[in-house]
Amino acid sequence: TLLSSRFPRLAICCWVLSVYNLLPFLPLDGGRALKILIKNERHFVILERCFLGLLTALALYGTFFLDLGILPLLIVGLFWLRNRKFPCK
Repeated sequence: TLLSSRFPRLAICCWVLSVYNLLPFLPLDGGRALKILIKNERHFVILERCFLGLLTALALYGTFFLDLGILPLLIVGLFWLRNRKFPCK
């Protein structure tokens, strides 16, 4: 509470960063925790793709209906590129 009363913007930035870090993508902590909870790799990939689809729908809504610009679509595009599985080893 001392942090939020003296530095409210810093407290909001810390809160947003912690929520972002809990997203269920593998490089983030939320993805690692979800992978531990879901032992089957196939189920984890399906759940991760469903979450990416939901995030894409939210980015499209924010871009076209809330006039947030193209930044939400760029961020989701980077998530899609990061989570793409390469067939070559």
